Amino acid sequence: MARILRMPEVAANAIEATIQNWTVPENTPFSVGDTIANVETEKAVVDVEAEADGVILKALVPEGAAVEVGAPIAIIGESEEKVDDLEAL
Repeated sequence: MARILRMPEVAANAIEATIQNWTVPENTPFSVGDTIANVETEKAVVDVEAEADGVILKALVPEGAAVEVGAPIAIIGESEEKVDDLEAL
């Protein structure tokens, strides 16, 4: 089932972080524990690890964009899954 991946709080008291790069391209399978993105705060670059197996169905934020903690950054789900209505998530 498709779900929203939100920008995690990667550093204490950080209110935003920048997507440095997506390490897994859209529609490429990843496994639990794999790094799917690198995000940068004022103090560090942190790996965002997958909490479950899946694929990035749609990256909502381009590399280099600053995003508030908790904001949607991608739609993740199962291989071959399609997401037509992002508002339904």
